Amino acid sequence: MYDLLPTPFGLVRAGVAPDHPEVKSVENRFTEIAEDERVNFIGNIHVGRDVSLGALSQHYHAIVLSYGVAERQLLGIAGEALPGVVHASDLVGWYNAHPHYQPQRVEALARVEDILPRARSALVVGNGNVALDVARIFVRSQDELNKTDISRRFMDVMKRTDIANVHVFGRRGPAQASFTNKELRELLTLDGVKTFVRRRDMQLNAASEEEAAGARSIKRMIALLKKNAVEVEEFPSDTEVGGEPVDGAVREKSVFLHFFASPVEVLGSTHVEGVRLERTQLEGDVGQQRCVGTGECYGVGGELFVESIGYRAYAIEGLELAQGGTRVENEAGRVVVGGKRKSGIYVSGWLKRGPSGIIGSNLWDSTDTVMSLVEDAGSDTLCRPITEE
Repeated sequence: MYDLLPTPFGLVRAGVAPDHPEVKSVENRFTEIAEDERVNFIGNIHVGRDVSLGALSQHYHAIVLSYGVAERQLLGIAGEALPGVVHASDLVGWYNAHPHYQPQRVEALARVEDILPRARSALVVGNGNVALDVARIFVRSQDELNKTDISRRFMDVMKRTDIANVHVFGRRGPAQASFTNKELRELLTLDGVKTFVRRRDMQLNAASEEEAAGARSIKRMIALLKKNAVEVEEFPSDTEVGGEPVDGAVREKSVFLHFFASPVEVLGSTHVEGVRLERTQLEGDVGQQRCVGTGECYGVGGELFVESIGYRAYAIEGLELAQGGTRVENEAGRVVVGGKRKSGIYVSGWLKRGPSGIIGSNLWDSTDTVMSLVEDAGSDTLCRPITEE
């Protein structure tokens, strides 16, 4: 097993939220496998730079690429280079103590480390699990976070911050949100935190109603929001939200879920001061709705702007990307280049199917890839190591 990091277990160690120890417990099973005498771990190796795929194929019958989808996607809007703007992958890496994502190595994080102590509002763009993870870490009590394996350096900064309000923005509606019900439920039931939604955002159009009716998970999500979130006609202005600091900590914190809101500009001159958004609406048939702007804009103030709008894959040594660059071209896990299968080279996880799903999703995904590998072994279509020539 070759890994970019000096330690095993990849994103289970450095990507799963620190307040989700039950998810990280899968490391116990991984440890059992790693202790098998047939397993050899080689860390601090960047495949494609330190060793080529071609070189590896000369020494192994099969190579399975599972390095994930790590290239960040950006909004590409004005103000994106302002101090206080950071991608979620950088922030998650920092609070998980990932060695590559620390303020001394990432300029955006160094700026955030300086801004956090005076921040009152955080702006998070995205409607997936990572976006809710970030929002939850900002509003969860320090007592609870101190019981986790969160980065000490990150917590030292958080002890000096008074973030009272977190705004989460999604271009589409609640029926199209990508976060899971488990993530949403956890956010909605945090002690000392109130979550608000706008009443009009909860009024689904006919196509969304039909989509929700055909998917139990969507119906549950809508029900969760209606049961646990506070519905308001309009969110209060920035001067009206959040509690006042009491002995270094805000009394009550608020999360505002903005649906049908598309960022068009990060506001500020020398640092982030807010975001301007365009209200959106959905058009199209069931399952094919697209998001369009209405021309109506509004602003929200904040000192921190976190982008969590997805990831793109990077291909090593000529591997072809598919699905808008979000995965490697493959057939049942077999890598395909130029329309032909690349013998002995396979993919699994996000690199195989794109950036969606949770750790459990990878179980079935990997099983599918291994079945292809075993089938190819039986038909003698794997790599041919030089030791066999």
